[in-house]
Amino acid sequence: MFCAKDIIHDTNKNNITAYSLIEDSVGVSFPIFFPSIDLIVILDREESDDNEIDCTLTISHNKSSIIDSQKFRVNFQGQLRTRSIHTINGFTIPSPGTMRFEILHEGSVVNSYVIKATLIST
Repeated sequence: MFCAKDIIHDTNKNNITAYSLIEDSVGVSFPIFFPSIDLIVILDREESDDNEIDCTLTISHNKSSIIDSQKFRVNFQGQLRTRSIHTINGFTIPSPGTMRFEILHEGSVVNSYVIKATLIST
């Protein structure tokens, strides 16, 4: 999984293009506001696993407070790997620390991504 300011899915060629990856974030003040961010989640399954699964995306700050939680259904469409793109509008990093994005399936983390936010002095 990773975050970017923009992810484009070309359905004709089944290609994905990501612009401005968000790996870490620095700010001279907090909160840091993003008008929107995109997440791409890549999930694998075994042939014996269900073709459709229910997942939850959770976003937490400094391992304590859940900022957002969204349920979604993943359809593998008969494949063993799939990609799922999620847009979060009005995303805010409230203070320095760690933003953790986790995908949970049946209570277990199956994918995660971390953005470290740092305050810089001017």
